[in-house]
Amino acid sequence: MEKRVGNIIAVAALGLTGAAAQVSVDINLDTRHEVGGVSEFDRETYMVLHASAGENTWDSEEQESAFLNDYDVYLGRANGTLPWNLSQTTEDPSKPGWCDHANMLSRGNSARSTYASDTHAHSLESRARKMMIGGQEGMYPNGQTNGNGFAVGSYEALADFYEQFLTDFYGTGGTDGAPKPAMVEVMNEPFVKADELGTTRANISRLHTNVAAAIHNSHPDVMVGGYCAAHPQYEGSNFGHWEDNWKTFIDIAGEHMDFFSLHLYDNPGGSTNVLEHQYRSGSNVEALLDMIEHYSMLTLGEIKPFNISEFGSLSVESDVPYNPKNDWVDVRSYSTILMQLLERPDRMIQTIPFMMVQAEWGRSANGYPYPTRLLYDEDELLGSPKDKDGPFVFTERIKYWELWKEVQGTRVDSISDDPDIQVDAYVDETNAFVIVSSLDHTGPQTVDLNLFGTSRLFNAVEVKHTYADAAGNVVLDHYVTNELASMTLPASSTAVIKYQFSAPVVPEKTEIESKYYATTYLQPITAGTPVVFSITNVNTSARYGEAVLRLGLGRAHGLSLQPVLTVNGTEVPVPEDWRGYDQSTRDSFFGVLEIPVPYELLQSNNTVSVQFEDNGGHVSSVALQVFEFESDIRTRARMIPIDSAVIRGSEFVLEVTDGPTNGWIELHAATNLVSGNWRVQQESLPTDALGQRIVTNLITAPQEFYRIVEGSAPGIPVSGFTLDPDSGSVSTGGTFRLLYLLSPDDAADRSIIWSSSDPAVATVSGGIVSGLSMGSAIITGETVDGGFTDSCSISVGTTTADIVFDDVNAYKNRHFTNGTYMTVKTEYDAGAGHAVLSPSDGISYKLRQIDSSGGSWSVVKDYAANDAGAAGTSAGVSEAQIRIPEDIIPSDQLPADNFYYLFASFDSTDGGRESVGTQPVIIENPAWVPVIAFTAPDYVDGILDGQLFFTAESGWAVSDSTGDGMAFTPDNQSAAVLTNAVQLGVGGTYSLTINMEFSGTYSTPTAWAYVFLAGMKDSNAAASVGVAGTAADANLQIYTGEDKYRLLNEYSSIGASTIANTLDAGDILQFEYQLTLGIDAASTSYTVRLQNLTDGDDTGIGTVSGVDDAIYNALTGSGAYGFFQSHNLTQGDVGFNGLQVNSVAVSIVP
Repeated sequence: MEKRVGNIIAVAALGLTGAAAQVSVDINLDTRHEVGGVSEFDRETYMVLHASAGENTWDSEEQESAFLNDYDVYLGRANGTLPWNLSQTTEDPSKPGWCDHANMLSRGNSARSTYASDTHAHSLESRARKMMIGGQEGMYPNGQTNGNGFAVGSYEALADFYEQFLTDFYGTGGTDGAPKPAMVEVMNEPFVKADELGTTRANISRLHTNVAAAIHNSHPDVMVGGYCAAHPQYEGSNFGHWEDNWKTFIDIAGEHMDFFSLHLYDNPGGSTNVLEHQYRSGSNVEALLDMIEHYSMLTLGEIKPFNISEFGSLSVESDVPYNPKNDWVDVRSYSTILMQLLERPDRMIQTIPFMMVQAEWGRSANGYPYPTRLLYDEDELLGSPKDKDGPFVFTERIKYWELWKEVQGTRVDSISDDPDIQVDAYVDETNAFVIVSSLDHTGPQTVDLNLFGTSRLFNAVEVKHTYADAAGNVVLDHYVTNELASMTLPASSTAVIKYQFSAPVVPEKTEIESKYYATTYLQPITAGTPVVFSITNVNTSARYGEAVLRLGLGRAHGLSLQPVLTVNGTEVPVPEDWRGYDQSTRDSFFGVLEIPVPYELLQSNNTVSVQFEDNGGHVSSVALQVFEFESDIRTRARMIPIDSAVIRGSEFVLEVTDGPTNGWIELHAATNLVSGNWRVQQESLPTDALGQRIVTNLITAPQEFYRIVEGSAPGIPVSGFTLDPDSGSVSTGGTFRLLYLLSPDDAADRSIIWSSSDPAVATVSGGIVSGLSMGSAIITGETVDGGFTDSCSISVGTTTADIVFDDVNAYKNRHFTNGTYMTVKTEYDAGAGHAVLSPSDGISYKLRQIDSSGGSWSVVKDYAANDAGAAGTSAGVSEAQIRIPEDIIPSDQLPADNFYYLFASFDSTDGGRESVGTQPVIIENPAWVPVIAFTAPDYVDGILDGQLFFTAESGWAVSDSTGDGMAFTPDNQSAAVLTNAVQLGVGGTYSLTINMEFSGTYSTPTAWAYVFLAGMKDSNAAASVGVAGTAADANLQIYTGEDKYRLLNEYSSIGASTIANTLDAGDILQFEYQLTLGIDAASTSYTVRLQNLTDGDDTGIGTVSGVDDAIYNALTGSGAYGFFQSHNLTQGDVGFNGLQVNSVAVSIVP
């Protein structure tokens, strides 16, 4: 990168200096960052030592307690107790190959008795609530015997040992025995040892299934996971490594696991040259985790959480004396990898940096200690490198725990403009923690630190910073300063910065992060051929947001990492940089490119096309990461790097060459960097076609800081200003909220000066009026630009609680269209002495679909918005916008006795709730195809009278005296076809919803029974579709020998689709189907779901990727047709009868 003076310039009487900074980091302290409902830094998850309570590996019990309590660390993993106890087990004399339960019970009682008297271990139980125990590969049942001559005979026998061990060796804590562990990791790194164990990875996966079943049988509170992957290299052998390892494991054992575990290590490869190391931290970690998540979602219908039971760096050297400098690779990698794991807080149940306490068991053949440990014998550095009699003191790895010692709190928004600088941030009462970590292993990076979202000034900044100095020593800097506008991070270093405020910092806004995976994964790359992915059911309702497309790639070095990428038909530029290094020291590239996608491009169902101009490799995973904001927290002035700065007499001259082309810049000034208060010195300065500009300014102070930021064209003047309402009332001691409209929206100066005609009666600040005493006052707002004014008359007295629409006729009987926003305004009052409850949603607005049948109202569905700004105020004007979604049912197609009702309410500090409503509100939706309800009996063949979109075909009968549709045919093999031909463009969707009632009976089938199927076919013929055919459909199957039921496509399960409960007479079922057209048949996909609305069972949403060419050609040609039909209702002696179709709904977005 070209060397520049910097982004901020300090100008003083004696000269000029640059505060050089190449990377900008923004932190929004007022915006809570939530992922999957999680927003807290859980030290019990992240700050975990690879040890158990009361180990004899510490120098003393006092040392153990002090470390755990002073550094706030938890205990998490022990891999010795299971294999050691198996080595002591005897064989059941009556059951060869199985452990003797009586022997285990005896030894278990002894273990519990020993623990009962260990009061030190009791004191640490709160540090071990998420303890995990694990097995070793030597436990695998392959005929090897222990010292008692016992050899485990089978997977079932080993599973029995695990189950019995948990039963016999654990109590509830204290004098009852050690608390039962929360998790079991079945075996440590077994796949890499499969050959020497004389088995296969598939067999090891089956072992995991057996152990999980046994533990879940007796200990459902214990989580079971695996396969504890070592050295993952999914891209190896053209992704054969993936097929042989993780895919095999998920296919066989995935559904039985409560979590997936793996190990993540950077690898120095024996070199002290950091440029020769193989780094997993960075894009490779992202690719590994994304691929597991993606395949887990596709195969299991859910993403299993992770236990990263080891992470860090492999040792630089082994079988050598202790060298403290070698600890740096671990201290470095612990933090850089942890920063990545922190970005998945909803997926992580535990993360354990690998370091043993003493690890005396790991001494080399030459007597040298195990390298990766927390403690060493202090004599090792005093001429006795093999000494082991103590005292034991901390290795340099203690600096990792010191660095992270205090971090806790609520995660808030943070972002870096360089993927090599990772950032995370948390607020905890009066402290804000900002963590910055460099993945640049080649040299230092200087980082601008920009705090937003608080008006409070911090009192001090405390910095902890780990790095390796020029001599390779591990350094932990720890200092306090009054300001920190920027800091320099040496290569691979991490800093924890604690901002100390005088009052609590409260994140009142919310950022919701969601991740959506494509309906397919692992696609080969062919030159010039687009690889197309579909990403469905994306929530795009937020007014503000951003998105990142996560593109996993495995390609040989030398092949392009710059594809042509389109999202919903629009080309999106692909960055030339990614997280971490270029992977040149690895065999090939396997990483994730994180590609910003304009939020406005997103749709509910998205088509992503990736095209390379060279052959080879695979797209391993595709995910869309979506961030939804309550407000626009990203639109800020971009700082322009300053290329040169000189003083000429009483002026200074700054030159920039990287400004906006033919754009505008501004010069800002500040007297200090702590306050963050920048003043505009010069604005609307034009740049040329190359983005260049020279800026000259007078030196006006002994010392001043200057920066240049991207600006706007010469200010658009204010043209108007109005207050809402014209008059209002507020109780004494209460607050009244004014709304105002300043036009145009893009006016340059939107500042307003507020005033009160009688400050003794009422005062005003920022549009909030405070009532002080009985009387009246005129509140006036005046724009700084243009001097436009407007006023509101405020009466201060006693008020009563109420809420009313500003103009009910603006909503009642008014027409609104799908895909738009409904602006709703109310006037509210919480009553004398009270306010809108805070914290709360403020004023809540709901557009409700109401069902008034049966003489009472019930809510079918809500479309909601809220005005949180009203919370804490006593009265005023409120406004919100309710999004009317594209797929809303129009008013004229609602079921009988249904209508739309507009409802507004708030909760008051008096404990009551005020509300107002009006109806009907008319909703129009041009894309909606009417709901078909069977309301007349005895239709057979032909078009149903009054039902224009449905034909009963070839013997299909729709009859029932109650008005329901009995779905059957004489041969159970004919289809009911919707008569409207469906034609879609790329990205278009077709939705089909069928509501049914099962009112009959069936017998437990002797063979799989397929009783109902629905979806889309390529013609309107009445012929049976059949279970296996060309239709894009799904079918309802009753299990053989069981009463469970599920959804299938042909003969394959769809996601996690099984419902274990019995289908009972009276159950209401709802089948939901949505097809999204891709650019070809292979990229077209559809989702299906079956809900039992009576008992709450739900298959969840499953995805079928790819359709038959005939379906695709019909959709893009003359049209395809929705259908449903019963099937072979006597198959497997099931005798299925009485399935009634109540209604069918179709929605088309062409």
